[in-house]
Amino acid sequence: MLWRTARNIQKHSLPIPLMAEVKEELSKPQTPSLADLLIAYYNQRNAGAWSNKARTGNLKQFAEAVNYLTENKLLTLEDLQERLSSVNEEFEALSDSMKKKSARIKELQELIREGENYQRLKPVH
Repeated sequence: MLWRTARNIQKHSLPIPLMAEVKEELSKPQTPSLADLLIAYYNQRNAGAWSNKARTGNLKQFAEAVNYLTENKLLTLEDLQERLSSVNEEFEALSDSMKKKSARIKELQELIREGENYQRLKPVH
């Protein structure tokens, strides 16, 4: 039995140069994933939590955050940063649009007020 396992390992093992490349790649420092960052953050919050109620609330918030990230396919920090920048661009565009519309509404309100004053104060003949 043991000799079959050893033969299968030899049969399916990677060539030595490829194994060296894989080891080199694995030895490089890896950027933490978004999940790792969330886990570290909530572990730190739980360390300071005094009650089980606070820990339960932290767990619920963690679950909501993980669900949101997976639903929106935000798996890395770069994905999250791209999403935030696109949302920020949308916000800026909407904010500019709202400012223009708000200024136009103020102009129209002033015209309406002036029209009402004219109707009220115009001389009757």
